[in-house]
Amino acid sequence: MLQKEIADHGPVLVGDKNRRYSNPAYNLLDQAQRRILAATRGLQIHSVATQGKSDHQGQKNEKAREIAAQLEAADPLFARPRH
Repeated sequence: MLQKEIADHGPVLVGDKNRRYSNPAYNLLDQAQRRILAATRGLQIHSVATQGKSDHQGQKNEKAREIAAQLEAADPLFARPRH
């Protein structure tokens, strides 16, 4: 809603006596985004908490590829997960 307000009215508003001032929706939008980020950190639902550090992601992907290769090479009598 705030982004639509900013898009509709622009970054600068004109008030009484041709006085120009910044759109207060910018401050409200910034404050809302900061609160969202603080909440995700507090609840531990941000990307680092859920996925791990980005520099460790390659190691995770490597392990997943190894497991997939082992499943492909396994005896066909073993049950395989369906995709």
